Amino acid sequence: VLVGRFGLVLKAVALTSLLMGIILTLYTASRGGLLGLVTFLLLFLVLRVHNVKRVFKIGVLLALIVGAFVSADKINIERYQTLGSLEDDYNMKEGGRVDNWERGLRLLAENPLTGVGVLSFAPAVGWQRGAEGVASNKWATAHSTYIEVLTETGVIGGTAYFLLIFTTIRTFNRLPRSSTTHPDPGIAVLPGLLLARF
Repeated sequence: VLVGRFGLVLKAVALTSLLMGIILTLYTASRGGLLGLVTFLLLFLVLRVHNVKRVFKIGVLLALIVGAFVSADKINIERYQTLGSLEDDYNMKEGGRVDNWERGLRLLAENPLTGVGVLSFAPAVGWQRGAEGVASNKWATAHSTYIEVLTETGVIGGTAYFLLIFTTIRTFNRLPRSSTTHPDPGIAVLPGLLLARF
């Protein structure tokens, strides 16, 4: 909307939504959310997106930085600083994310072809903990789509999943980014943005 042929009111709404979405992401204090946001912004700056000039990209980035700076008192900076010292983090302990990833990979090794079944990651990890005499964790989600898909669907489903991702990235990369090939020039920006997103 910001680079397309839309009216000033829609552009203002789009810019406000973009800024509020970024600030809300920062308010959550999600470290994964922060890493995803930074990754997207870096790719947005580097990848070619039709009709989006570097000056516009830098302007959006500066607007986001100003928005984050203005809202800094509401952002849990201390939580983000823990990214530099993860050894004491709860994710590195029993029942944390790394433990769940390792358990998922062990379950995959036990059921390599078909996995433990769709939507069965949490119960399978719970049963695994129970068999080992470890107190079961109610919240034993994988927190990683890749580990979850591999554990639940095995090599067969995991291969299909990764091929879908690869095909999607390749398609967005190959799509022409010239407005002459699109009936609506506003659509020409989508391949570059979706490529950065993937």
